[in-house]
Amino acid sequence: MNHSSRMDRVAVVFAMAFPTAAAWAYFVVFADRAFMPFLYTAAKIVQFSFPAVWVIAIRRKRGYRKYPRSPALFPGMLSGLALAVGMGAVYWGFFRGSLPAAAASRIAARVEAFGVTTPFTYLLMAVGFSVVHAFLEEYYWRWFVFGELRGMFGSTTGLALSSIAFMSHHVIVIGVFLGPGSFWTMAPWLSLGVAGAGAFWAWLYHRSGGLAGPWLSHMLVDLAIFAIGYDLIRTIN
Repeated sequence: MNHSSRMDRVAVVFAMAFPTAAAWAYFVVFADRAFMPFLYTAAKIVQFSFPAVWVIAIRRKRGYRKYPRSPALFPGMLSGLALAVGMGAVYWGFFRGSLPAAAASRIAARVEAFGVTTPFTYLLMAVGFSVVHAFLEEYYWRWFVFGELRGMFGSTTGLALSSIAFMSHHVIVIGVFLGPGSFWTMAPWLSLGVAGAGAFWAWLYHRSGGLAGPWLSHMLVDLAIFAIGYDLIRTIN
């Protein structure tokens, strides 16, 4: 293995592991500290700037392989709507009455830590995360992490590894939001759902060669998640 290949592997391992380590820091270790929002923001800056810095500074003379490009907006929209409706049906049909009040309190506490205290500011956060953060995650997980792994190991292995890594930091987030009372009953299924969505978005990115379709699908799913979160928070108000 040459020096460049070793550096590429170190970079992709860092990219796969950093979001989980960061989530552990800002949602567990320093969750109740006043500087938690600043730590969260700093971690996100590091995470989302890393692929661009790496490609521009290190890989500027070595381009990615060319893949067919297609907007894939229709499959992105269709899959996003299907996932959003499915999540809503599962939540309102099975879990809405069984989630403990502690879960809603935890979600409300995390939201309020960022200064979100009114329905309007919650809406702004929901739109910002669903549009901007969803795109940044697609650029990070599909374009960079999956793209690197695909070049190293092939599309199937790259899809599997990137999806597991994408899931891993969500396990911490789910655990913090649900708490110990619901973690072992719901978290495994929710985590598998995250991995499945990540695998589909990686597949759609691989087939289309672009981020538009996965981004649109991801955006609709995030909007559904924020709608469920808002409904949970309302139960304690």
